[in-house]
Amino acid sequence: MAEALDDGVFVGVELGGTRIVVATGRGVGSFERRVEVPTRDPASTLNEVRSAIDVVTDGHPIAGLGIASFGPIDLRTSSDT
Repeated sequence: MAEALDDGVFVGVELGGTRIVVATGRGVGSFERRVEVPTRDPASTLNEVRSAIDVVTDGHPIAGLGIASFGPIDLRTSSDT
């Protein structure tokens, strides 16, 4: 079982078409806080996700961050998509 280091928390971000869920915990099966953000245009959505991360971490350092997303994802910066 993973344990948070230095009183840090683990953050999970699930990206969805209509909403994004940001949650935190300290180990397997541990959920402490959860915030939902509606999916809108990229700039305002990313700003709200960043704010949600601040809320769920509640001043604790982040020990790890995981992101779940629907696909496909194209990470090539030279891509048209």
